[in-house]
Amino acid sequence: MITDANKKKVVDERIFQLPQKPGIFKLNIPPEKSPPLQVGKKYFWGVQILCIDELGDRSCSPIVESIIQPIEPE
Repeated sequence: MITDANKKKVVDERIFQLPQKPGIFKLNIPPEKSPPLQVGKKYFWGVQILCIDELGDRSCSPIVESIIQPIEPE
């Protein structure tokens, strides 16, 4: 999910199915499916992997979050 820096407006949000094979996988998001981010503006970025146990508990689901700010390439 990508939101504005205040987490008030969702810019983009996607759900992906993880592959059955463990390891690192590549996530491709076609540019036409994702809105452009404005240079110099800060955004909140986060990824959560939903891990659900036999009882339906999601409390062990890891979350990674960060602030990103696009810059103009040199």
